[in-house]
Amino acid sequence: MRAWEERQASQDRLSREFSEYIRRVETYVDPVAGRDVQLPSAYDEAWVSSSGEYILSNNPNLNPNVGSNQSWERMRARR
Repeated sequence: MRAWEERQASQDRLSREFSEYIRRVETYVDPVAGRDVQLPSAYDEAWVSSSGEYILSNNPNLNPNVGSNQSWERMRARR
């Protein structure tokens, strides 16, 4: 039974990853809302504000907290 459950979990993960690939999205963990969110996959960096806004960027040096009156948190991709 355990081997079957592990195999099913692996198949679920592969199906999710393929679905994200063909839809060009990536799943991120939103620390503000406490849930997963799917955003376009063309970016390396994703940030979320305390009001639920997102910033996507390919600039690794971007820090939206600099010069902002909002609090931003970096989101990590769910792997």
